[in-house]
Amino acid sequence: MKVNHYNDSIKDLMVIKLPVTGHEIKLKLQTPRDLDKITNEAQKMKDEFPEMEGDPTQLLTLQSLIAEVDGEPVDPIFIKETLKKLPMKDANAIAIVASKLNDAIGINTTLKIKCKHCGEEFETPFRYTNEFFGPTS
Repeated sequence: MKVNHYNDSIKDLMVIKLPVTGHEIKLKLQTPRDLDKITNEAQKMKDEFPEMEGDPTQLLTLQSLIAEVDGEPVDPIFIKETLKKLPMKDANAIAIVASKLNDAIGINTTLKIKCKHCGEEFETPFRYTNEFFGPTS
């Protein structure tokens, strides 16, 4: 697996001007802890509001990615309400840049595998958890 080391070119991916609202957004790198928090918070919301339609994961992910809006630190209450009203084109722009940012640093866990039966090549993610480093059972 390839390791993508941090370099200063990553800073270029951390700031985006939104296409519809024109806001300048500074992103932050997500950590595994951020991703766990998103998963737990989404499940908590689903449990508390079973009649809720849709999955809150996207909103929570966007919220965790944004460090600043127009040069100002994010207010957690303000950002939730702002993101609910954010045009889809702006939300997609953030998601696309965040994906590029996440791919630019860390371990590339996408494996290219050739099927031994048909010879076809395909890509698959290599998922690892704490169990990978030391099974608990």
